[in-house]
Amino acid sequence: MIAQVFQEVFDTSYDITFRDRLPRLAGCQVSGWLDPVNDRILIRRGLSLEERSITLLHELVHQCYPDWSEEDVESCAVYIYDRLAEEDKAILGFLATDPAETAIAA
Repeated sequence: MIAQVFQEVFDTSYDITFRDRLPRLAGCQVSGWLDPVNDRILIRRGLSLEERSITLLHELVHQCYPDWSEEDVESCAVYIYDRLAEEDKAILGFLATDPAETAIAA
């Protein structure tokens, strides 16, 4: 399972996009959104790097297991993140970094 989801990190054709606001579902603020129609994963700004990394994994677990419940998807994403080597967390963190955070002011 971990290998399949992590392979999805490298194989995904999704653009990773960062937004200040995402929709609320069932009264909860959404941290991420998988948008297969537009080939993108949306991640809410203002999250820590670890939260963005787990959110990215969460959305990729949705891609791999579309019939799973939100609770199962979240548990899987956290399980995977907690077991990644530091090098793998660094790669995931790179993918989950908002380019706006790294822009150099003119």
